[in-house]
Amino acid sequence: MDEAYLDYFILKVEAAQNQPLVIFGELVHLFYQLKSEGILTDQDMYIIKADLNKLMEVCGACERIKSTP
Repeated sequence: MDEAYLDYFILKVEAAQNQPLVIFGELVHLFYQLKSEGILTDQDMYIIKADLNKLMEVCGACERIKSTP
């Protein structure tokens, strides 16, 4: 990962209203890129997608707690 992308990513996350969603999107993009390069298999993607979905469920629960008066 080059430094320019890292700087762009940090700025993108800092500017986002929903930072976990931006991070999720970048992770999904990265994993699909790795799959297209042959680094990840279909089985790897299946496991990763399940874990990413769990992560988003937890983030959603945290957002609901955060917005509760």
